[in-house]
Amino acid sequence: MNEIDARADALAARPYAFTLTGGEDGVYTVQVLELPGAISEGDTPDEALANGRDALAGVIAAMLERGQDVPEPFESREFSGVTQLRMPPSLHARAVALARHDNVSLNRFLSAAVAHYIGYNEALATTGAREAAATHR
Repeated sequence: MNEIDARADALAARPYAFTLTGGEDGVYTVQVLELPGAISEGDTPDEALANGRDALAGVIAAMLERGQDVPEPFESREFSGVTQLRMPPSLHARAVALARHDNVSLNRFLSAAVAHYIGYNEALATTGAREAAATHR
């Protein structure tokens, strides 16, 4: 094993976020969220995840060979919990009205809406990013 492959294997062992989906054909597909080009399949979830880890190492090795920066896993990144959101004025007005109806701030309302959409516990989403991450683990 050469130096780049060894380094790629070490980097791929970090806690990257994988998605696993089962297809109608019985094949499982795994994708690395931080590196969308790292995709693989397998006949079982375990096989797909092992193949996904190999695909991740291959993508990382290619990035290292090209001198590209390898993204950090989401889990090891710091997030402020602050983001700017642009939306059509009509959607903004509707969100404000619904937030007022629920007697919460627009920020809390939108945070709960995003949490609901992604399947994240709404109570965690409204407590703040750092507290939610600590509680969620």
